[in-house]
Amino acid sequence: LYNTIFSDLFSPPQKDTVPNLVGQLYDDVSQNSELLGRFTLTIAATVENDAEEGTILEQDPKGDSQVGEDVTEISVTVSAGPKPVEMIDLDGMHYLEAFQALNKAGIAYDTPTYQNDDKVEKDHVISYTPLKGTPITSGTKVQMVISLGPETKTFPMPTLIGMTQKDALNQLALQNLEQGEIIPVYSDTVEEGKVVDQYPAPNAEVSEGDKVNLNVSQGPDPDTQPKEVTNTVSIPNIP
Repeated sequence: LYNTIFSDLFSPPQKDTVPNLVGQLYDDVSQNSELLGRFTLTIAATVENDAEEGTILEQDPKGDSQVGEDVTEISVTVSAGPKPVEMIDLDGMHYLEAFQALNKAGIAYDTPTYQNDDKVEKDHVISYTPLKGTPITSGTKVQMVISLGPETKTFPMPTLIGMTQKDALNQLALQNLEQGEIIPVYSDTVEEGKVVDQYPAPNAEVSEGDKVNLNVSQGPDPDTQPKEVTNTVSIPNIP
């Protein structure tokens, strides 16, 4: 009995190893009794940091240190995430300029979506979120909509064959089609000044602004037409 009493009095106090929590998320470990053992967690401070929000940055006592039974609490410093930055203005920018501006500001962005727009020039920003001036963190990705320009509508190519050149060009103007090459050709069947052939062909799918080439008749080829031959016949005088 004597030996037992004095053995207990002079034996070294029991110590436990403090779990290393740095780098882990507070929410993940705060209720993990298997990891914490007899220790409880308290948040001593929250600071802005590039680490994900809720990441444990520091702890006291330090991880893997040995502490006595009287130490039951671990105080931690937790990341509040990066300091928010203000969303920049992208209105009307060319998409390459917008990408460069976002990179310079350290703001992430997602793959843009594209749509037709009658007012915003092709390859320029139609809209974006978050809006200008909105505070954003590094986890936020900017969504942009980029213009494809006005929608191009197709329609069947009108038939110009048989029209006069003037009427054919007027028809092109009415359809917002562009005059291409006017090629003079000989034709035995189509009257001079009228369209013999066209490209694109009739009923082919075309869109506004497309160029149309016309072959216009010059009439028959003179080299293929019968030639008049004049012979002079001398008739002798009969007395």
